[in-house]
Amino acid sequence: MSLAGHVFLRDISGHAGELYCILKTRDLIVTGDESQLGALSRLLRDKHDLVLDMSEIERRLKIDGAFPATVNIIEFLLTHLESLSEFTNKPNWLTALNAAKISLKQQRKWHRTSSQSNPLQGNIQQYPITAFLLQEPSRYKKQINGIHSLFLFTLINQPPDTVGLDHYANELRVAIGRFSENEVLKELPELGDDFGAYFGELKAKVQQQYDANSSSEHRIISSLYKLIEKNGSAPRSAPVQQLPDLRVKFPLLSGFGSNQIEMLAIDMGNPESAEPPSLISILIDDDIDSNDDGVSLSGADSEFKTDLKAMKSDYWIRRHSRLVAHDSSCLTHLEKNRVTDFISQGLKNASNKKVRNRAGIVCMLYITGLTLDELLNINLNNDQVITKDGQYKRLIQRPENAFKPNPQQTKCLTSVSTQFNFELPEILTEWLQEISKNNFWEVLSDTKEGAKKAIDATLVDLRKDGQYRRIILSRLTAALALETTLKFRDPVITHYLAGRDNQAAPMLTYYVAHTVSEVEQAYQNVVQGMLSL
Repeated sequence: MSLAGHVFLRDISGHAGELYCILKTRDLIVTGDESQLGALSRLLRDKHDLVLDMSEIERRLKIDGAFPATVNIIEFLLTHLESLSEFTNKPNWLTALNAAKISLKQQRKWHRTSSQSNPLQGNIQQYPITAFLLQEPSRYKKQINGIHSLFLFTLINQPPDTVGLDHYANELRVAIGRFSENEVLKELPELGDDFGAYFGELKAKVQQQYDANSSSEHRIISSLYKLIEKNGSAPRSAPVQQLPDLRVKFPLLSGFGSNQIEMLAIDMGNPESAEPPSLISILIDDDIDSNDDGVSLSGADSEFKTDLKAMKSDYWIRRHSRLVAHDSSCLTHLEKNRVTDFISQGLKNASNKKVRNRAGIVCMLYITGLTLDELLNINLNNDQVITKDGQYKRLIQRPENAFKPNPQQTKCLTSVSTQFNFELPEILTEWLQEISKNNFWEVLSDTKEGAKKAIDATLVDLRKDGQYRRIILSRLTAALALETTLKFRDPVITHYLAGRDNQAAPMLTYYVAHTVSEVEQAYQNVVQGMLSL
């Protein structure tokens, strides 16, 4: 590429910088020099026409070859670009991003970069724009999604080298994480299906607050006001699209079960309430006639099915393989002491039946990993899950499509058990033997809703006026699985003691066999450690 060519382009277009980058990218493609391509463009090295579109995306987001969160940003852009009003490059950008997604999946590299709050932790100053866009919101998710879409809309409609967007991205990222800005976020409109309508509503709200106090210390209002100013008129509304029906007939997902499949926590839960974190879930609908014909899978359906299996299998990798004792999902040593002391003192309190019963329910949640609904619905008279003589019966969850011997092979093999019988601690057994009710919820209240409110109040007592504000229901029910992992580092043991129907068995369950006595002894060891002060 000659210098004369650059001058000629400057003369005829007035956009020398932008055209120079395009021509430079073409030079890199033609010469095969990938070292200067961005992390996203390298995924499309064999599709030269798409590389140009992807390099434009990278230029605006300031993504280089070392960018570490490619999957995260591709997911973000595919989600948010669809909702924005039409712009010139929208079809090309979506095509390039989808091609990059397919490339990563074919290479089996479709794994999100994970972090407690931001996948770019440690690289935030290097990538200020993407660090803001990928910041995980803990509260007011719809309001923050709207701010992300506004910023992306501004980024698209400004010249690629517009000065100041880095500053606004950093200001908004920091402000959103500040507790003092929560009231401002709460008052902002939520992003719906129509970005044009949202933009108009947001503009009016920000203008109102900015006019009321233009010298406000709230970074959010100040930054949003300036971003809206850059956009001028409101965007045209994008046509409303119907959300795809994710219900899948059973023949396609045989053996998956009908429970919800946990995908992604969208908030960390309110420490002042007893509710667990909210989750984005996919629900497999089992309310389908078994005589229904199987349906043929389109390419998109097949991809969905594959992704679903991958998400289930990926659970053990994400949740347990790198677990450490100080992980935020685990109770701290002080919190464990608070829980065990509450249980111990409560179960020993023979004079106060209410305190004793609540401590017993908390203990059951803590050492069985059952959800509150599962526990409250247990029938104590049929002895199928919890027995009054202190046994916790748990079905053995075999991995999907595991080896099943034929009748001839069965004669030569040791019999396979279908159930574990775990011994509950003696202090809990004594409490169970005193229960005269049919269900656990009847121990707490006359109604199931009343029982749930009683547990809410119990968790408030456990938090002791905010001294232990991280003790919430979800951490109690997750404790058995996490403590088992920390103690044994054996995903098979963890799966047998605490795995749920909506969690795929870890790969090792196909190869490793534990005796029933080994697993039952492991349960006793874990529970003993969980209840020791």
